[in-house]
Amino acid sequence: MLAGWREREGANDPATDIITQLQFMPSDADDFIIGYLRDGYCNLAKLEPIIDKMNHEYKRSEADMVFGRFLDTVWQSYRNDTARVIDDARELISKYYEYLPFRYTRDALKLVKKIDPSFDEEPLKELAAKSLIPNADLGTLRDIIAECKSEAIQVAAKEKEVSLKPRKTIGELVISLGGSDGWDPADFAQLNEYSEDELVEWTSKAQEGNILYALAQAIVRGQLESADKHSGAEVGRKFRSVFDRLAKRSALDGERTKYIFERIRRMMNQYGKDASPEICPPLVNSEHPAVEKAEP
Repeated sequence: MLAGWREREGANDPATDIITQLQFMPSDADDFIIGYLRDGYCNLAKLEPIIDKMNHEYKRSEADMVFGRFLDTVWQSYRNDTARVIDDARELISKYYEYLPFRYTRDALKLVKKIDPSFDEEPLKELAAKSLIPNADLGTLRDIIAECKSEAIQVAAKEKEVSLKPRKTIGELVISLGGSDGWDPADFAQLNEYSEDELVEWTSKAQEGNILYALAQAIVRGQLESADKHSGAEVGRKFRSVFDRLAKRSALDGERTKYIFERIRRMMNQYGKDASPEICPPLVNSEHPAVEKAEP
């Protein structure tokens, strides 16, 4: 069909070239493709930002894949020596620093520093941080502030952090995500912006009705869906740590923690899935969940 439009127009204009490349890729560009096929043209000015976003997402996926391959060369065989691992890490970060999550860059550089204490990781760390700060979420900014020594990086990250303070409280987000059927997966990104310490503080004092049920429901929903594909899972991991910390306060809190973990397991089973160890410890055979009242 596109070929027919080309023949009709008699030239390979820029819009045709772009649409031809995109025609078999389900994407945000679909409406432009449909409009082009119907009308013979599309608005390049509006299409270009979508193409830029798609290119970034592609490079992000490519960076994830290459990072995984790097880890395989480190942990899946004895083949590569220290020099090769260092060279591979340097090449990886130099090429993909704009697309790798900062925690990936941090972890790779920590490994290199561990196997070669003379390695100076700061330049690569700062290169990544500087490129990520403009579009970073609060979690990334906190990682950057904790890891980077550069005063300029610290100032830029803290200024960005101030501009990104969550619009909703933890309680509002938990109730929204777990207390109703009309939940918004995008709220997981906001909830993930709170630190583990902030979540511990809130959970230990929360007074909203049925809050532990709503919290368990939110955690389970986060394993199934979140708008950015990762915040829901990260929220679950954070709360696993929150519950473990609260369990150490007293025998009563220990029992409460067993209770909520069992509730999470049961809710995951209702979706036909097992609870990951990242959000819930495996059930020991000798454990017998406490009898509880019916779920609301």
